[in-house]
Amino acid sequence: MIRYTPIICILFLTSVDLSSQEYNVLPHPKSLTHNEFVGGQFDNKLLICSDKKNDFTVTHLDENAKHLIDIYSTYQDTSGLWTKLELFSSGLRSILHDGPITFYPDSMHGICSRNIYLPKQLSDDNRDNILGLYEVSYDGTDWQYGELIFKEDTSYTFTHPSLNKDGDILFFSANLPGGYGGYDLYFSKKVNGKWTEPTNMGEKVNTKFNEIFPHINAIDQLYFSSDRRESFGLDIYTINYSNIEKKEAVLLPEPINSYHDDFAFITDKFGFNGYFSSNRNGTDDVFLFQKDIPVFSNCDSLIQPEDFCYEFFEEGTFKLDTLPLMYEWDFGDGTKKRGLIVDHCFEKEGFYEVQLNIVDTILNELYFNEASYGLELESVKEVYIHNTENIIKNELHTFKVSLLNIEGYENPVYYWFVNDELLGVGEEFSYTFTDSIYELKVGLIADKEGEKNYLCTYFPVSFANEAIIKDSVLSGAFTENFNSPSSINSEFNITDFSKDSVVYALSIKESNIKIPLTDPLFDSVPKTYIITEIVNESNGDFIYEYLVADEESMELLYEEYLELKRRGYDEAKIKAIINEQVKILLAQADSIKETIKELEFIQSENIHPEGDKYKYSIYFGSSKYRLDREDEQIIRKMIKDYKTLKSKIKSLKIEGHTDATNTSAYNKTLSELRVKSVADYILELGVSDDLIMRKGAGEDKPIGDNSTEFGKQLNRRVTVTFIF
Repeated sequence: MIRYTPIICILFLTSVDLSSQEYNVLPHPKSLTHNEFVGGQFDNKLLICSDKKNDFTVTHLDENAKHLIDIYSTYQDTSGLWTKLELFSSGLRSILHDGPITFYPDSMHGICSRNIYLPKQLSDDNRDNILGLYEVSYDGTDWQYGELIFKEDTSYTFTHPSLNKDGDILFFSANLPGGYGGYDLYFSKKVNGKWTEPTNMGEKVNTKFNEIFPHINAIDQLYFSSDRRESFGLDIYTINYSNIEKKEAVLLPEPINSYHDDFAFITDKFGFNGYFSSNRNGTDDVFLFQKDIPVFSNCDSLIQPEDFCYEFFEEGTFKLDTLPLMYEWDFGDGTKKRGLIVDHCFEKEGFYEVQLNIVDTILNELYFNEASYGLELESVKEVYIHNTENIIKNELHTFKVSLLNIEGYENPVYYWFVNDELLGVGEEFSYTFTDSIYELKVGLIADKEGEKNYLCTYFPVSFANEAIIKDSVLSGAFTENFNSPSSINSEFNITDFSKDSVVYALSIKESNIKIPLTDPLFDSVPKTYIITEIVNESNGDFIYEYLVADEESMELLYEEYLELKRRGYDEAKIKAIINEQVKILLAQADSIKETIKELEFIQSENIHPEGDKYKYSIYFGSSKYRLDREDEQIIRKMIKDYKTLKSKIKSLKIEGHTDATNTSAYNKTLSELRVKSVADYILELGVSDDLIMRKGAGEDKPIGDNSTEFGKQLNRRVTVTFIF
């Protein structure tokens, strides 16, 4: 009696591990009356391997008296209904089992599983009739079988073919000797038009049981079935082929897997829709599945990573050409460099006290401290999008993603969204941008400490040679211009005042106790100098400082400085003192600045004397949308008021505005980014998202004159209004 090896209806399943996401499963409407399993996909057609009787005059049965397998097709018509099952190809219907089948990218060639030996009659041979993999092609009229692949090994079964998206790697199941179990998964690569010897996929996939029916999708997710859980029959598993050495196969959750046999799992490009087979209803049937697309909200805007390399320079500096004096930067990390403009790289994050000094090159000592600046460096921690520069319209652009300074996350899966539409899954994403306004977002789902974690980053796409929305911090060489008040000369910053506002004095001694002017310490001071005592307060302590000379120019004190050094005053150095009139003006300026910051709040109270609205304003630099510390301080003050009035507040209205410098579309996006920055920080401070109303108004509601710099600054704002 002839014996035929039946098709093994077991599937390999490799998919993204998103067990926390919900699968929706339904029986396929055209898989109800026969034994069927998923046989492949061709264009918009679902291919089903079925024992459906196709010819009423001829009946072919296998050794178990069951109808043999043929390949059928069905598709959804324009109304969404599935068409009647039709034989896929007469040319691919042999006297024995045919299918499943996989196709090359050109859709004109494929690889199909079929019994190797085809007797003229089923009773003509009594040998084991194993399965092999055949090249198939379309001749313009129908599909035809071609050459047998791996024809040197016709003693073993090769079945369940699946080609990768490029058509150069073939996955299949075989019972070759030397494997891990009964049927193992193998792959072969096409080199110079020929398939290489089969390679076992190893212990990450194969076990002492059976692994069969692999399916590889467009993002290298491999799906397969295994009976390794003996009491559960066949189950569907998944693993990422590109990272197979580091990962373990993952069991898909219910309702994909059941207590019955579940197999022949195939997906669309990203694994969110597809088909599989199961005998959970008594016979082998085809099921449809749909998986929820993950939702990512409250994403962080992309920050370019720092390498902590900067160019340091100071504006408004002195000319030292005629004196043996030189600028020297002290970076607070043990490194000093001389020159007015220098480059320096810090090795790691941290807080650094950077000082710009003028040193005497003869004595190699400090002559004058011009500026001091606290520089806090912190590594960016984010889902980082690489290659965001030089994007050109109508040209394909490829991005990559990685975790930047984030540790402890396992099994990461990345999702790429363009304007909130999911268009890619994986560590790389390519896209051709055609319009002007895009937001690219990457979402991450990963395991950490046994729980699923969701992270995401976004950035507004800008094109080469067009206006770019970006932060002042850029990768590569950084620039720091130190214009903040010096922490040593706490009342003086060279770039803020003209020389007429400052008196330069020669200091010979600082002390935390008062020193009488008759003290022998001062005996060596030339009698022509008048010793002046000034008192400074620092953190509640009093510092007494003794000055002996003053000039309108710092350079004019150099001779006196040298003379006092020769007389033994080793602590001698130049200090800058702001005169009393300037101090009064500074106090007035601070008051004016605070008035401007609170201008709209004051206006809102005047407009609404009943107090039904409170309005706060946060101002931004040109093309900037991130908050600085001063902005955060304003918002924290606002939240303090919010907590006081919380029981009366119905909502918080956040409205973003810009000046009219760029295009309207650009300004609209920029205003929305400003709103998002403010809203995200408010959410961090505990305000419910349900209370927040957001609107980006762009340039449409100016309160200042856009023809002036002051007017532009007033327009670059976000207002937060309490609605009662």
